[in-house]
Amino acid sequence: MSEEVQPELHELYELTTQIQQQTKTISQNMADNEDHVLLELEKMIDQRDKQLENAKPIFLKRRGHWNERERKLLQQLQTLDQQLQTSLQQVYDQFANQLRRFQQGKHMSQKYHHASQPPSNTDGAFFDKRK
Repeated sequence: MSEEVQPELHELYELTTQIQQQTKTISQNMADNEDHVLLELEKMIDQRDKQLENAKPIFLKRRGHWNERERKLLQQLQTLDQQLQTSLQQVYDQFANQLRRFQQGKHMSQKYHHASQPPSNTDGAFFDKRK
């Protein structure tokens, strides 16, 4: 077996590294993030999913028979993937919190809006509308 690393494996590692770097650029306050940053992250994750799907036959074919360089790269990839999962979970949690705060604000706004409207039940009171 040669000591060359499968190109698909190397590409997967490179893309995973780029995704990890991209997650570090995302602000904890989701309102501070530009749309293109989040869209680029989503695009890279989709691309990584496709690469994983394309590499699946290689993983099945090799079934653990990797050369030393590939083993090291796979170990690094596994460590990086664990870090990436943590980073992506944080991004997801930040987005969910921001969305929850937005919905709470909308709900409170509706409560105040309804409070400022005249009451629909006047309890028999007469309002003189003449000038």
